[in-house]
Amino acid sequence: METGDVWTPERLAHVDRFWDIQEKIHRSVWGIAPPRHVLARFATPTPWHQSWATFQQQQYTEFQEQQ
Repeated sequence: METGDVWTPERLAHVDRFWDIQEKIHRSVWGIAPPRHVLARFATPTPWHQSWATFQQQQYTEFQEQQ
């Protein structure tokens, strides 16, 4: 996945797929229970993670302001 601050629907779909695969690995392959893998990250953040987290926070803030 490319880095950058522009989050297109296609790029967001790639992130969703990443999280789905990581969830499957944690639960099916490593056998990590949901609470444990939610509370502790076992991998180094990806290069795009900070930009994605910032985007998610902005989306949440905009949603809250509309309420």
